[in-house]
Amino acid sequence: MQLFQKDFFKDDSRRVQKFTDAFLSDMHRIVSLDVDYSGDKKTESYLKSKAVRSFFGIISWILSLRNFVVDEIITLATRGTNRTRGPPDYESLRARIHELNTPALALIFVSQSRLLFKYVFRFIRMLGEEAQQHGFKDPVWRELTTLLSKSPAALHQFEKVFADVDNTIRHIYKNERLSDVERKDIEREMLVSGSIPPRLWPAVKALFTTTLEMVMKEFNLAELYFHDVSWLGLSDDPESDRWRKSHRLDVIRKVEIPMHARIRRCTRCCSVMEDIAPPRGAAGWLINMWRSCICGNWWMSIKGEDEISNGTR
Repeated sequence: MQLFQKDFFKDDSRRVQKFTDAFLSDMHRIVSLDVDYSGDKKTESYLKSKAVRSFFGIISWILSLRNFVVDEIITLATRGTNRTRGPPDYESLRARIHELNTPALALIFVSQSRLLFKYVFRFIRMLGEEAQQHGFKDPVWRELTTLLSKSPAALHQFEKVFADVDNTIRHIYKNERLSDVERKDIEREMLVSGSIPPRLWPAVKALFTTTLEMVMKEFNLAELYFHDVSWLGLSDDPESDRWRKSHRLDVIRKVEIPMHARIRRCTRCCSVMEDIAPPRGAAGWLINMWRSCICGNWWMSIKGEDEISNGTR
């Protein structure tokens, strides 16, 4: 789904829903990497290392998305002009979510996205462990180790945030004896509006106080704040706007496409990918996704100079 075309930000009230829906679509496909890669135990290590390189763009995208979510949550948790941490009241939080127009809190509280994040983190952690086993002998694994080490927050720290939120929400559902229908209604409201229902307010307070106070001691807050997330296209700030106008992002591989390269454009959601043949030794998931867009629709080939991207996925 090409979310960030010129008219996208004209309807701010729908931005959270549009992004969350597209994010879940993306994550569904990315989770398939875990199954495809971890299930292929007979692959020779040489081909395996060549296939790993095809994951680099997606890993960078996930890590940047993770940093964006953490930074946005810290912003939501602050209050007052001195930005002291602490939970705002419920109405103040709703107003702040509307003001920032951010999907960050919904991505953590919607159970489906938490589950998808869990599988993606497991996949990245699995690759990191295998990279350590290879050491610095193979340049591909060495490059992966460098990529994973650049993040201002370790993977397990973010997993801690998700685990605490998940446990708190489960506790609330159990104590209030909510039916499956009531739980689905709560999930639907978060997915559609991006706001958190009053019933889950105790989970928000726990996240903004106990959980954040614990994990923020291990975060490099300066690096987190200045980490460049403009290429994610999740904001209408000047930096993100400039990136959208001057760059194109391959929606499949999550890498930048040269401006004059031949591309494929989705006939439904307008996402783009570079029109090249899958590299030799590419992972099976990559070859399969070459056939159709991440939204499931067909590609249309276009010359690079005929397509001026209005944004990125």
